[in-house]
Amino acid sequence: MSRPALERPAVPAGVVPYFDFARTLAVTVEKARHNIVRLAERPCAVPFATDGNYFTHAEGFVDIGNWTSSFHTGKALLAFEATRGHELLRHVNRLGEVYEAKVTRHRADTMHDLGFLYSLYSVVLYRLTGGLEHRRPRANSARPHASSPS
Repeated sequence: MSRPALERPAVPAGVVPYFDFARTLAVTVEKARHNIVRLAERPCAVPFATDGNYFTHAEGFVDIGNWTSSFHTGKALLAFEATRGHELLRHVNRLGEVYEAKVTRHRADTMHDLGFLYSLYSVVLYRLTGGLEHRRPRANSARPHASSPS
């Protein structure tokens, strides 16, 4: 006995249906391209945006509460994996200095979310490129008492 085909739910106009993987990926890649350029131009915290503009929050990249910037680096690196669009990798790499500064010069302003912050930046970059320069920020973020100045 055959099963009836599942009906797909109605989708409101302007919304990408979750079952349209190709379209969902295309929209995600386009957003990642746009947002990683903005983040690389002005590194900052990008915690939330009900209007879709993540870059109006006043908190800086090295401020203690910032961990959300890595959502954008992570999405850009996923988009790079999907497209091999090297411009994505180039813009993510532009953030190396601020990621390094967060766990060195500004390490008193770090917190428990360092694993998340650096997993979506240094760890993925190292896995994608094998570049040894991506190991240092990851290692600094993993040190015990990283939030205490020496």
